[in-house]
Amino acid sequence: MPYYSRESDQPRKPLQTDDGKRYSVVYAIEQFMMNFNKRADYMRVMYPTWESHLEMVKDQVIMEASKRLCRSSEEYAKLSHFLDHVEDIIREQGGTGLTIKNYQYCEDCQVNDGIRYTTFAYVLLETQETITRNRVTRCTCKGSCDHYPNMMAWNVLLDKLTNDARIQLLGHWVTDYRNSRLPRSITDPDGDDALRQYLQEERDSGKVNPYLKYVRKLEEWLASKEPEQDEELPPW
Repeated sequence: MPYYSRESDQPRKPLQTDDGKRYSVVYAIEQFMMNFNKRADYMRVMYPTWESHLEMVKDQVIMEASKRLCRSSEEYAKLSHFLDHVEDIIREQGGTGLTIKNYQYCEDCQVNDGIRYTTFAYVLLETQETITRNRVTRCTCKGSCDHYPNMMAWNVLLDKLTNDARIQLLGHWVTDYRNSRLPRSITDPDGDDALRQYLQEERDSGKVNPYLKYVRKLEEWLASKEPEQDEELPPW
């Protein structure tokens, strides 16, 4: 059963700074300047060149390339070195040059580039233990099938779960066009309950906890974080 939220979560246009520059490009140039001791006017002079080279590159690729270059052992770097990292990332994602292969995803998976995150809860009949597991699966649309030919589709996983004699399936949730992430109350119910209980006890105590705001920030971060894929039973 898909998990539905109240708000649509569609892909967004690249973020821009107040002066109209593309945020990811500005970020990459700033990191480049700091790590490789570029002159103060480098941004003003070189931004148009960077932006033209990266026009068709996704923000997340630009950000990852910046991190990789900064982690490298290079003492001196040029734009061409940065573009090498961009091409490496794009090659890993099935594209060539500075262009990622354009897969045509459906509305249920386009925000996650063909991925459908799924969570299932079941009772392991041998021990009567209730277990929640998270998996990364592909969508059933052509774009996702072409991009991830060796990845299991979410509906195939559901079929395996339903017919597994070792377990009793309690629930199955999968992301779709209305929600690109499942809430932590589904992906990690025990952890979510423990955190909520702790926060309630803090409120009931009436004490001022200076660290409570950090706990709330942690709660928000956990809610937005992709769930880690579990590798325990069932072994698919």
